[in-house]
This record gives sequence, C-alpha cells and structure tokens, in this order.
Amino acid sequence: MWRGLVVSTICLCVLASRVCAQLTWTKTSPGGGGAFLTADVAADGTVLVGSDLSGIYRRDGAGNWTRIGRKDGLDATSVEVIRWKPGQSLIALAGTRNGLFRIPSGSPQIPWTKVAAFGSEDITAMAWKGDTVFATTGGNASSALKLRWSTDGGGTIWTDI
Repeated sequence: MWRGLVVSTICLCVLASRVCAQLTWTKTSPGGGGAFLTADVAADGTVLVGSDLSGIYRRDGAGNWTRIGRKDGLDATSVEVIRWKPGQSLIALAGTRNGLFRIPSGSPQIPWTKVAAFGSEDITAMAWKGDTVFATTGGNASSALKLRWSTDGGGTIWTDI
C-alpha cells in the first residue's frame, strides 16, 4: 500500500511540474481593478498619474513609466489629486488620503516628502496660483469640506479659509 502511495505521489509531482513549466507570466497594468484618478503634465512633458491602489506613475519625455511608491518617500497608495506647479518641471504636489506630498525636483532620484497632514481628511482638489496653493479636504460623511491655502508652495504653512 505504501508503495502505491509513493508511486502516485511521484506521478502527481511529475505531472504538476510539466503543467507549471508550460505557464508563462505576462506583464499587466497596475491597479488590480483599481482606477487612475488624476493626471497632470509638466512644462517639459513629464506626466504624473495618480492611482487609487498603487500610488503614482511617472512618464518621462521618452515614454518610460516608473512607479513611485514607499521607497520613493510616497507613504500612500490612494492618490486623489496631482498638480505640477504651472510652467515648471521641478515641483509637484500629490494629495492623498494620508496627507500632502511634494517633490522638490523633477528627478525621480529625489524622494517625495510629506509636507502636510490634515487628520483623516482626504485631499481631493488642488490648484496653484504663483507660489500659492489651494487645497480642498474632507467633504465626505465624516468630515466637512474645507478650503486651505499655502503661500510657501505647499511647503509647511497651511491656513484654513
């Protein structure tokens, strides 16, 4: 009886290895059922796209896509809004469920940094006017809609309007 069990097990392993050897992996798009919520284009043509499940994707002028995530300083997976500073390719802001993140340079080697957190409020919209940034937060069942502004380019100083 043991001999039959061993032979059966060996046959199953051989069959399984042949089936697995025929499988191939295919590169697919990110998100796993998620959505891309926001996009913006810099003066030099660099595109930033925000996802609800997997952070930010950056497309350079040559058409190469790079994922921006935790290793790049972006400690958020759901990016609600992205805005480049008008006429620039160096400064961008990303509004998330975990706060506001800023990249001080267009280089992918410079990490994103968290510059503001507004409690549990999502940052849902943003606009630049010179060095002043306007951002809306909240507006859901658990928090009231608020408009805030920063006169230091979204750096550290935010005031409720």
